[in-house]
Amino acid sequence: MPAIFHDVETNIITIRGKSMPDDASALYEPVRELIRALRPDAPKFVMDIKLQYFNTGSAKQLFETFKELQRSMEKGVDVKVIWRYDQDDGDLAESGIDFKEMLHLPFELVPEHPDREMP
Repeated sequence: MPAIFHDVETNIITIRGKSMPDDASALYEPVRELIRALRPDAPKFVMDIKLQYFNTGSAKQLFETFKELQRSMEKGVDVKVIWRYDQDDGDLAESGIDFKEMLHLPFELVPEHPDREMP
């Protein structure tokens, strides 16, 4: 299971680790609920993601979560997605590129050295 943490003060949600739960919908639904509750006057909402692996169910739920974030942005919420990946991991880089191309979100792709400590 990935670690998911929302820092209320900075309005940053971080997702780290491996995402391959049996019920990916149950894992990501609370994140979508949080996004649905965002208001345009809230501080910028950032999703900072670095996964080492995610399965097909998680990919679908990530996409649904990004679509929810896109709907919030269309309502005036300031949002951003940071997709971090090890610079040697072409699959995760490609996944980030695919998400970025399918969505209309500020989406930053950040290659990192594999030995670098995650923020």
